[in-house]
This record gives sequence, C-alpha cells and structure tokens, in this order.
Amino acid sequence: MTLIGARIPRGDAMATVAGSGASWTAGGNAAGLGLAATTYSIILAALNAHGFGIGLPIVIGVEIAILFTGLVVIIITSPLSSDPIVLAVLIAVIAINSLVSFLSQVFAVDLLRDWLVILVFCALGQRCSPAGIARLLAITNTIVLAVLLLEVIDLPAYVTTFQPALFYQATRGAEIAAYNTTGLWGGAINVEGHFNVGFYTGPRTSSIFLEMVSNANFAAIDAILLLSLWPRLGILVRLLTGATIALILLTTNSRFGTGFVVMLLFGQALFPRLPKRGVLLVFPFIALVALAIYAVLGDTGTDDLVGRTAAFAKLLRDATPGFYLGFDGATAKTYVDNGYGFIIAGGSLIGFVLFWLYVSLFPRADDALSRKLAYGTALYIFSELLISGTSVLSIKTGALLWLMVGHTRALPAVTDASRA
Repeated sequence: MTLIGARIPRGDAMATVAGSGASWTAGGNAAGLGLAATTYSIILAALNAHGFGIGLPIVIGVEIAILFTGLVVIIITSPLSSDPIVLAVLIAVIAINSLVSFLSQVFAVDLLRDWLVILVFCALGQRCSPAGIARLLAITNTIVLAVLLLEVIDLPAYVTTFQPALFYQATRGAEIAAYNTTGLWGGAINVEGHFNVGFYTGPRTSSIFLEMVSNANFAAIDAILLLSLWPRLGILVRLLTGATIALILLTTNSRFGTGFVVMLLFGQALFPRLPKRGVLLVFPFIALVALAIYAVLGDTGTDDLVGRTAAFAKLLRDATPGFYLGFDGATAKTYVDNGYGFIIAGGSLIGFVLFWLYVSLFPRADDALSRKLAYGTALYIFSELLISGTSVLSIKTGALLWLMVGHTRALPAVTDASRA
C-alpha cells in the first residue's frame, strides 16, 4: 500500500510498529531532528542577515541541542536490537578520543562530534517509520529545491535573504576576500578552468547549505537514498528528488558530485550482485586506485582529483609513527582537504579502523535494496574522504544518510525479487 508517499510492503516490521501512537511520536521526532539538522544553518544565516547576531557559540549550541534531543528520544523509547552495537561503538570512540586527547594534549572534540552525528542518527533512523522517511525526503527536497531555484533565478534576492559570506565570517572567522563582491561563500565564485557542465553560468550554487561542497554532497546522498528507497516511494517523491539532484549537479559544477552520481547509476546493477561482506573491500579498493593514480601521474600540485589524491598518497608515505598512534591530534583541523588525515590524526589508526569497520559493516546488506545503500554509502564516504576533510561528516548532509542507514537496518530483508 501507499502511505504519505511511501509504499509499505506487506509484512514490513516497521509498518507494524508504526501502528502505535508511541512509535509514531518517536519516529516523528527522529525525522524532525533530521530536518532540523539539515536546515538549521540557513535559518541561522537568515537571522544573521537581518540583524540577529549569530556567532560560532550559537551554531555549536544548536548542534548540541539537536544531538542531545536525539539522545533523549533514543533513551525514552524502547531499546532496539542494534542499540547495543551503537552504544559499544560510542564507548570505544570516547575511549579512543580520551587517549588521543591525553597524548596530544589537545581535546580532540571535532571527531567526537562527527561520531556522535553518525551514531545518534543511526539509532534514530531505526525508530523512523517508512512513511516518516518518505515524508522527510519529500520535505527536505522541497526546501532544497525551492531555495536553489531562488538562487538560480534571483541571486540578489538569495544573497539579501541569507548573506552566506557574512554568516561564515561571523561563525567561522572566514574573511571576505576583496574580489568577492557577490555576498556568497568565496568558493562559490567560478574561476577559469574549473569543471563546468555548461548549463549554468552563474556562481556555483549552494542552496540551503550556503556553500557548494555540501550542496554537491547532498546531491550524492540524495541519489543514494532515492535509489535504495525507490520501490517504497510514491511517484511524486521520486520526481521531486530526481529533479533536485539534477538541478544541483547542473548548477553547482561539482566534479565529485557529478562523477559519483554517474558511478552510482552504473553501480545499481552491480551492487545487488556483490557479496554482503564485500563492502569491507570498498576502502582498500579506493585506496589502491588513489595510489595507482599517484604512481602514474605524481603530484601535479593542482586543486583537482589528481592533486588531492597525491595529498593522500604523500600522507601515507610521510606520516610519522606518532601520527598513527594518536600524538598528532592537534593537527587534525589542518587536514581541510584530506579526510583520511583528519580521522587518523584525530582518532589514531585504531580510530580509523573502527570507522572503516562501522561504515562497512553496520549498514544491512542482505538484500538488493540494502546492498545498494551499503555499497553506495561506503563508496561515497571513502571516495569523498580523498578530496575533502570534515564536509563528508557534516551534520548538514550526514544526518539524512545515517538516518537511512539506521532505518534500513531495522527493516526485514526483501527476499522476493519482484519487490526488490
């Protein structure tokens, strides 16, 4: 049957659970927190643009409030089968974080926050009904698409409403360059030679995320969700989500976003045929490809895939034992374009192994749809870590992905090929 844009297969455990008022309340809160995590930054930017002074403490406070509320929802609802796994990983992360903080004499808070985003939203996702997930996807894409259309059609109105450059200056200390007269985040300005699909000639779009990297990352995550949820979605949600992905890719001019979505489309026929535990091999495969690119092309020094890949290879080659053991936690923030450096510096090699195992093994992968999600998630995470630091772990885009990972884990396997 179809329920608010979501097709619920008969026998679906979450469809049965959704029948109780308590479960609907928990699921609604979980989905609402996903929406809040995705949209809070543009709300704060609008307030800042219209005279309400928004600084970094307020941004941090809002993130803490979202995560704390998520923990409350998890605690007051009935325990689920995967909660012990999430709790065990959280305890391990706190222990590793404490050790790295002690060894490096700096409180490694950034990676701990990113882990909390992953774990809290995975646990919340298990408490969402299929209809709640479909509704969340529809509402989020409606907001993203509406703001994106405003940005494309009337850029001055978009800038006046949100003032992205001023917001990042107020909350991140990012100075506005003299050449940037657009009011946008500096990286959104097109430069000669940058990848361009030729559809849109204005600045690279940012929509509700206020910067183009997260906008492109949202398109990548949106594509993962669309393809892994496809049979459960109504036609209007499919069209809305597809249109949002397409317009983002056509206007943000992201090499990674465009390339990833193309790879994902080809992977849809392949992923269901791959073994369940084969997700573990996604990271080694990407690492070997990156090292092969570096071996053939070397370090070009360019700000593109080849140049970023070289940074990853040189990190593995030049890093000291202290870096892998957790003595370099203070340097984690310097890896703005190298997610692997950020995770290892902030959590040691042991912390990265835990991250690799969690991303690869926590998502369920025992039917066609769940394999698409599991392989798509691993491909996205481990590819993006090659070229980006913390953006891949941002709550603005990550909340929806991890909600979906947790939600899919709570669903029974679909063994009927016609339903898969």
